[in-house]
Amino acid sequence: MFNFFVQRCKENLHIIIAFSPIGNAFTERLRQFPSLINCCTIDWFQPWPEEALERVAHHFLEEVELSDRERKEMIPICKFFHVSARELSHDFEMELGRHNYVTPISYLELIGSFKKLLGAQRDTVSAAKQRYLTGLKKLAFAEDQVATMQKELEELQPQLVIASDENEKLMEVITKEQSCESR
Repeated sequence: MFNFFVQRCKENLHIIIAFSPIGNAFTERLRQFPSLINCCTIDWFQPWPEEALERVAHHFLEEVELSDRERKEMIPICKFFHVSARELSHDFEMELGRHNYVTPISYLELIGSFKKLLGAQRDTVSAAKQRYLTGLKKLAFAEDQVATMQKELEELQPQLVIASDENEKLMEVITKEQSCESR
């Protein structure tokens, strides 16, 4: 029974190991464990077609607050960036013989970076707008205060004219008294 069990496990047990080909870690693991090459089947995943890139961008940009026009413009731009990076990586490999991997993960990171940058810019604009509105409120309050003070000044203008006349008369009296004392 035990031999039957072991035999069934050997036939049906499949282990999947996923490695990213980017960086030195992959080559180091292959050197440490040569049976990864000799005893394994390597599946290389092909690049996503452009239609898949559009659908993925549409799916991940659905949760972002954008107008329909902005969303329609943004999806081809994301696709263009990824396809251009793939083409430039191919040219880079042809010229220098070094491979630069442009993976679907890098496409998802591009979309994530866009969402993060858009959120940061929206926060910045929102904060600037709030400062602007606060400034407008303070200017309106100051305008009201100035209008109130002008009304008070206009109401006090006749009293100021009377006080000025009294002040001039008082100055004349003081001048006369000082000239009398000096004699």
